[in-house]
Amino acid sequence: MIHPALPLTHNSRHLDLRKAYVVLLSSLTNTLANLLEREAAESSHSAFRSVLEKRERTDVAEDQDLLTRPEKELLQESEERMMRLTAAAGRVDEAVFVLRDLGVSSQSHSQY
Repeated sequence: MIHPALPLTHNSRHLDLRKAYVVLLSSLTNTLANLLEREAAESSHSAFRSVLEKRERTDVAEDQDLLTRPEKELLQESEERMMRLTAAAGRVDEAVFVLRDLGVSSQSHSQY
C-alpha cells in the first residue's frame, strides 16, 4: 500500500518521485529533530545531571565505589538510552543523505 501522503500522478499508478522525496525528507527531518530534542531532554534530566556531576568529581573518578547502586544503575540506563538515541539519529541522518543523493541523481536523469 502506498503511503497516503505520497503524491500520485494523474493516472494514480505512478509516484511523482521528486514530490515523494520531498515528503520523505520532510518526515525524516522531523524525526531527526524529535530525536535530537529527546537527547537534549535526557541529558538535562536533573537526576542524571547530578549523578553525572558526582561521577566527574576527582574522588569519585578515582573510586567508582563511591557511587551508590541506584546511581550506577541510573547512569547505565541513561547512557544506554543516549546511545540508542544517537544510533537512531545516525540512521535517520544516513537515510536523509541517501534520499538527497537519490533525489539529485533522479532529477538530473529526468532532464535527459
